[in-house]
Amino acid sequence: MGENFIDITLQKLKEDLLFLCNLGGYALKKIDDVFPPEIRSESLHRWIDVGKSVVLPVAVGLVVLYFFCYCIFPALWICIYICFTGCCSCFSSLWRCICGCFRGFCYCCRRGMRMVKMMKAPGRGYMMPRSIFESDPRGYFRGLHAHTDLA
Repeated sequence: MGENFIDITLQKLKEDLLFLCNLGGYALKKIDDVFPPEIRSESLHRWIDVGKSVVLPVAVGLVVLYFFCYCIFPALWICIYICFTGCCSCFSSLWRCICGCFRGFCYCCRRGMRMVKMMKAPGRGYMMPRSIFESDPRGYFRGLHAHTDLA
């Protein structure tokens, strides 16, 4: 069984090798038909010049483009993404710091932040969120009379 498989494989390889040899001979015959021996030298020199001036730069350009797109660009994209997100977080932190300093002067700084309505705490003399007082005014005044802090 194994010897039969090896024999068949060798026979197929011989046929393929013979085909390649015949293909090479066929290609040489076609070259002789297209370029007769009298003009073969100058025609081949002209095509070699075309190949050097057009085909070679295009091929090198395609290889460089392939290398850039599949090797360098993904790494470059990752670097750009990391730098961009890092810079955005730096700018965001800087903007928050600036807005924190000028919060009272600039309306645009208050837009992004959640603003809580504040009120002067009755009987205490400091500012407190209005929602705490509005949710339970009776509890607030009981705490005020019991001298407890707001929680």
